[in-house]
Amino acid sequence: MFDTYQDIFQLRADRYHAAMAEFPQARQQEFRHAVRYLDLQPGQTVCDVPSGGGYLADFVTTDQVHFKFLETSSEFASHCPQGAFHSVTECSLEAALPLADASVDRLLSLAALHHVDDKKSIYREFRRLLRIGGKLVIADVEQGSGTAAFLNEFVHRFNSMGHQGLFLSADSAFDIGQCGLKVIAVERPELHWLFTSREEMTRFCQRLFGLDLASADDILGGIKDYLVLHEGHERCELEWPLTYITAVAE
Repeated sequence: MFDTYQDIFQLRADRYHAAMAEFPQARQQEFRHAVRYLDLQPGQTVCDVPSGGGYLADFVTTDQVHFKFLETSSEFASHCPQGAFHSVTECSLEAALPLADASVDRLLSLAALHHVDDKKSIYREFRRLLRIGGKLVIADVEQGSGTAAFLNEFVHRFNSMGHQGLFLSADSAFDIGQCGLKVIAVERPELHWLFTSREEMTRFCQRLFGLDLASADDILGGIKDYLVLHEGHERCELEWPLTYITAVAE
């Protein structure tokens, strides 16, 4: 079993990024909700951790936002945007994050902390990085949901590396509040991943989740068993619910 985010994505970040590069708009709804909750203002600094390939930047339209991408995988880090308003740092999620105290205005962690065991430690690190009044947005799958079962049962079975996520629970907001952050919202917006066909959807899922042991038929069967699929003319929408927790640094 591969236990940590770093272990997992040092080995399969290339396939994950290939899925995101081929279908950059598939997950647009979850990124746009994240941007909405962040409420970025011109000139602010946002930290995205772990950042994957820096996909957040494609959905931010606010002027002169400074991006700090923190990522454990060198493959992911190599795909993060480069430029005057972008910095990329490779680091571990199991130790102090390599940014100064009170150095960011906004912090996002999207769909990744289920690979982190010691969540309270990383919540405390998030609080350390945020300026007073700064905002944290954590979005992830919720414990007990069909999505959690899809990941820990179906993906676990058809990914040769396995998958055992530790998802958001009824205690998550309380734990965040114990780390110097005031939780101001817990929301579960309706979210879909967007494709034009089943073939696109199954190819995306095969790469994103590293389903090296699954055929396209296996993947479609797993989606039908665990998730909700909506189809129409040149439309294939996969429900992918996430819980968004927004907190403010006090």
